[in-house]
Amino acid sequence: MPPESNSQTPSCYGVLDKVFPMSGEGLREVRDLCWNCALRVECLREALERQDQRRTMSEERARRDTPAGGVAGFLQRWSRLKNESKKGG
Repeated sequence: MPPESNSQTPSCYGVLDKVFPMSGEGLREVRDLCWNCALRVECLREALERQDQRRTMSEERARRDTPAGGVAGFLQRWSRLKNESKKGG
């Protein structure tokens, strides 16, 4: 939730794909425009704490953290994604 003291939060506040978009290398990066924003830290926390966006980040991490290929890699990724989906509800 946006800070109470600042009722003029930008429309991008807490929106994962706007404030922490995927780069061309497949990793998330903070946008250049966000670096000078006074709400940057709170905004990124909000984006990462939202349930739907938290699941997105967990799924991305599960795909990225499994270096093994072939059937073994597939089963490891599948297992991690299944565990993440159970956590999400």
